[in-house]
Amino acid sequence: QPAPCIEIQDDGPGISAELRPQMLRRFVRGERGQGSGLGLSIALEIARLHGGDLSLEDGPAGRGLLVRLTLPSV
Repeated sequence: QPAPCIEIQDDGPGISAELRPQMLRRFVRGERGQGSGLGLSIALEIARLHGGDLSLEDGPAGRGLLVRLTLPSV
């Protein structure tokens, strides 16, 4: 049985593949510099505490960003 997955996507400028690992660290903010830089790192930590993962990928057709949250089946 595949692991449950939640996907969130947007059609904005996205995040380059080189910057994605940094965006999952605490206090790192996007190019616009908005927010505290904690959201993605907290989401990743919660996912891993529950045996899951969070990934940042290219959005559909190479536009925007796709955030994928995967959790183990229970």
